Order: sequence, then structure tokens, then C-alpha cells
Amino acid sequence: MSKSSSKFKTQRRKFLKQTAALGAVAMTGGLAAPYVRSAEPKKIRFLNVETIAGAKEILLKAAADYKTLTGVEVEIDTNSLDQTWVKLQASIRAGKPYELFMDGFIGHVALLAAQGAVVPLTHITNKYKWGRNILFPIKGEVYWYPYDYNFASLHYNKDQYAQLGVKPARTHADFLKINKALTDGKGKFGSIFPIESGASTNWETTGFFWAEDVRLFDDKWNVIIDREDMRPRVERVLDFFAELAAYMPKDIAQASWQTGNQAFVAGTNGHFAFVPIPIENAILQNTPLKGKIGLTTFPSSDGKNVGMCHGYDGISVTKSANTEEALKFLEWFADNGYIDFIVNRPLFFQPPRLDIYDNPKYKNSPIVKAVPDVVEFLHGMITKSDVIIRSIDTEGPAISEKSAKVFQSWAIPTMIQERILRKTPASRCVEIGAKIMRDAMA
Repeated sequence: MSKSSSKFKTQRRKFLKQTAALGAVAMTGGLAAPYVRSAEPKKIRFLNVETIAGAKEILLKAAADYKTLTGVEVEIDTNSLDQTWVKLQASIRAGKPYELFMDGFIGHVALLAAQGAVVPLTHITNKYKWGRNILFPIKGEVYWYPYDYNFASLHYNKDQYAQLGVKPARTHADFLKINKALTDGKGKFGSIFPIESGASTNWETTGFFWAEDVRLFDDKWNVIIDREDMRPRVERVLDFFAELAAYMPKDIAQASWQTGNQAFVAGTNGHFAFVPIPIENAILQNTPLKGKIGLTTFPSSDGKNVGMCHGYDGISVTKSANTEEALKFLEWFADNGYIDFIVNRPLFFQPPRLDIYDNPKYKNSPIVKAVPDVVEFLHGMITKSDVIIRSIDTEGPAISEKSAKVFQSWAIPTMIQERILRKTPASRCVEIGAKIMRDAMA
């Protein structure tokens, strides 16, 4: 999904109260109204959430090509993610669902699958080899065609690291040393990671918890961050944040989605977590940062593990009078227009399909050719198993609105705020966070 500064505030992992509300509707069977059969199945509608430059135009061209080939019109309706979700629910309730839609929350798809409002796409996804942790099957069936990964990768300036004679840190201690060296007390800081009660913290900042192998739930949906084996891990991360705060701005509580990115580009911040849009922009705009931005993982206390916060987007097909036509278009798009969609912004739309990395169009992309080290890093994230990749909304024994409720409870941001801003002992912070999570799920 697009990560522009104005739009991003309402997107990544913003399950909102809408998700919880949808869960309640789903339990009563009130969402999936019988679809109305159309007399003219030669037009299908596609809800698009991607507004980054070129994305909509590529989809429109694919739709035009498909109409020329088959006579079927594909109407591209572009909206923000939250607007798309509202439109989709309304169309389903009205019995005239949009045939295809993009979504960045697998929890949405799971709820619709439970109501029979979306159809399996397993016969399409089975045609390809995929990176890890991306298909999210539900009772043996896949209900979306994943079109990208959106990892919150740790960004750093390669020139600064070279001047310091350091490599990306695997331990908290080494990361703190680098941050100390980058902080000058005159407006330059080692890092900026959001700690606000918002989705920005839940995505950009949680990589430190995953690196420490923190789990939120057991296989029965019990909250376990205060369990005997898990509590020390959470406390280590919180104590690390208390130390890292010395190298972040004093008003870090005000930081949000783009704060770290913007300060990094301005030369006043050493680290931030985001999708690689700044790298693509530096290439496309030929800025001084071209080729100077590196990506790395989040460190842990002992360096045995490193982590990353998960991100993803996919396309689903609703159950409607035109489902067959929608499936045909998606299958065609996967083998035709999709590669052009990816190549437009190949780092931002990181391919989840492994064959794309060998596609000539991808390999010859100016962006891909300009930063082979970044491409190698991103490819490694989805093909290797030495990085712990998790997210709040995919935690738990199954994809569920339960993790969405914990996401929206802001339990993790609250623990970090307590430790940094109020100097609350880490042990007490864990108790506070665990209670918030349990109350949210009650």
C-alpha cells in the first residue's frame, strides 16, 4: 500500500475499530448478503489502494489490454486503504460486491473468508513459488494473491558507518555505541523510532521485540508477555529503549510515521525504520543520498537473533455473479501486467513471488541495478530463516481479530512510553502491557 506521508497515517496495520466491529458483524452473519446476479457479467470492478506514482496508470493499462484481449471491462477504483475497506463492506452488504480488492490486513480477509464473502485463490497461488510468511492459508486454502512485502527495515547511512568504521549491529550494546557516536548534542541524533500510541509504533518500532524472540500469545490465545520465560525478554527490550532514549530527540513522544525518515534525509538522524521508499526516491531524484542508504535488521540483546517487523499486501476476489470473470482477470494479470506493476517501484513493491527476481524486466530495472546490495538484503529476508519476522497482527495460533484488538490497544507503545517517559521499571511496564492486552481481548 502507498506510504506517502499524508496517507500513511491512516494505513499500515490500521485495523482500527472497524476490524473489531466487522468481527461483531461477522458473528451475526450480517455482512455477506446474497449477491445480486447481473445480467451483464462483462464488467468487473477492482478496488485499488496504491497511489504511488505510476501504480494506478499501470493498472489502467493492464485493464485496457485485458479488454482488448477478452472484451471484459475492468474498472479501476482507486482509494486509500481505509476508504477501500468501507466501500468494500458497503458493496457486499448491498449484494453487489466489488469483484477484486487490495488489502494490507490479512485479518480483514480472514473475516470475509469466514462469511463466505471471498473465494479461495489456491489454484492461482499454487502456480508459483513464494517467499516465507506471506500466503497465510486459512483452513488449507489461500484467500489472497500477495503482491508485495512491506518490511519495516532499519535504514542507515553507509558513509557514516564507514567513517565510524562500524558494521550493522547485531547486539543492543553495539547499536547503542553507534548511536552515541552519531549524536552530537547539537541537533543530530542516533535514532528516531516512534513511541506514540499509534500504528506507527506498532510497525516501525516493534522489530526490537521480535529480535528478542518475544511472543504475545500461546496456542490458546493466552497473553504470555508476563510469563516466566517471556517476561525477561520483554524487560530487556524495554531497558534497551531506556538507554536508546539518550540518543533520540527529547520530544520523541511526538514522532510519527515520517519523522525519522525526514530527519534522516535532512542529515539529523542516523537510523529509522520504514519501507525503502527513501532509497527509491534518492535514485529517481538523483539526490546526494543515492547509493548511500543501507538496510539492516533489528539487533537483540546477545546478537544470537535479529528481527524485522512484517508487512504485506494482497489481492482478493469476492463471491459474486462475476467471480469467474474476476478469477480469469487475476490469473491473467499475475502472468502479464503484474511484472510491470512491480518494476515501477521494485523496492517498495518487494516481490513475494520468487520467480520475479529472475525476470529480465525486474533485473534490468534501473532501480534494481542501482542498488544490488539492497535487493540482495530484501531477497534474503524472504528466502532465509535466520531473521525473526513477525508483526502484532499476525501473532497468535491463527489469523484472527483477537490480534487486531491487541494491536489497537496500543499495549506495546504504552510499555515503551512508561519505560522512557515515566522511568517506570521494566517489570512494572510488562504488568501494565499484559493487563492492557488481556482487557482488549476480554
